[in-house]
Amino acid sequence: MSAEAPLLRVFPELRAAHIERATDMLPGTTLYFSRKYDLGATPPGHEFVPVSLLQAIVRVARSRAKKLELPEPLWLRYYPGNFVLGVVWRVSGLLQGKRRSASAYSIENNDIDALLFSGRSVPALVRRIAVAAFGLSARAVYGRLAYGSDGARETYESIPFLRGVTSRTFLELPAPRSIVNDEAQPGRAVFVGRLEDRKGIERLMDAWPAVEEAVPGAVLEIVGDGPLGGAVTEWCRQNESQRISSGALDHATVLRRLQEASVLVAPSQRDGRWREQIGLPISEALSTGLTIVTTSETGLAEWLLSTGHHVVSADRRDHTALSRAIIGALEHPLDRASVLGSLPSVLGRIEADAWLNS
Repeated sequence: MSAEAPLLRVFPELRAAHIERATDMLPGTTLYFSRKYDLGATPPGHEFVPVSLLQAIVRVARSRAKKLELPEPLWLRYYPGNFVLGVVWRVSGLLQGKRRSASAYSIENNDIDALLFSGRSVPALVRRIAVAAFGLSARAVYGRLAYGSDGARETYESIPFLRGVTSRTFLELPAPRSIVNDEAQPGRAVFVGRLEDRKGIERLMDAWPAVEEAVPGAVLEIVGDGPLGGAVTEWCRQNESQRISSGALDHATVLRRLQEASVLVAPSQRDGRWREQIGLPISEALSTGLTIVTTSETGLAEWLLSTGHHVVSADRRDHTALSRAIIGALEHPLDRASVLGSLPSVLGRIEADAWLNS
């Protein structure tokens, strides 16, 4: 496949989930700037091309593709480059006699002031001008937005000029995986993610001793690496029979670890510009039928509550609420079949892809 593919996508970071989902997404060429360690095999009909921003601009300028999917506007680290790519796409289309705009799948659900101003107080007039300028520039590039949660829609619709963009919401729920759950171990919880404060790993370590007292034989496996890796390893050594530090694992192994557990704990907490959007570990744990313990930060919080999972406040000082939620989930996990039965037959991201590029 060449740059003449009818669909061109741009991903800042290529992950194993992108490769996996590509099997069910519309075929096309994907340009990406960096890659994660857990990538798998490329599915037929798709091309993944590593590029620099300049190379991406050249590819987009020369492309005769019918559709361009860019990263979402509020992924601010990449927005200047995305804006340039979107403008190049529009201008090159006009030179070809075509009117075209870019699309994006959007899941950012943080407060717009936190995103644009990092929570700093700014004069009201400056704020209005800055938010309007951002909205106007994004409107010049994006003609269609698919939202992965109601929270994402609310965030984007708070921005002037973006309220009128053609849009739909596709709740980012996974489809059930075809797996055998015979390996599931009662009383086993797992944390999957970056070992850093915003993912709530310190809060989890503070809350877990109460779980050990209340649930004899309870085991917590921590999967991931990061700046708090040393502290996690030392903490696990204090009770190696009930605490396991596994480090970073490849995607296939992570899925097997999820299959072996009954509860996923994902106690993320807001940190400046960052808020948990969906949470890939949450999505993948649901797809294997786990009971979820998380905070109100994820865009799936309302859905999780409505289907019997455990959602606590994001207050990092409230260890008791998290302990109680984990205890409740371990003692009375949801039936895996019922969890899988609550999921759609098609991943929300796949439905969004079909709509974005129809």
